[in-house]
Amino acid sequence: MTKIWSLEDARMHFEQLIEAAHDEPQLITQGGTPLVMVQRAPIAHPAPQNALEAITGSFDWSDLPDEELFERHPSPGRTPDL
Repeated sequence: MTKIWSLEDARMHFEQLIEAAHDEPQLITQGGTPLVMVQRAPIAHPAPQNALEAITGSFDWSDLPDEELFERHPSPGRTPDL
């Protein structure tokens, strides 16, 4: 259940307000009118370490077939025109 704080109480007990916001949203009012809701911020995902991680992200590779199914044909391909 959301706790309601007056603006004055929120100022005087700011640290307690922040600690309470870890568990549930906290509503701050001014003159009985809702002013702001304080709640825990979503956990941010860490930044990718390299370009490959940025592209693939958290893709689940476990359900892909083995690479042996995609063997390259032994022919060298066509001869380039130089």
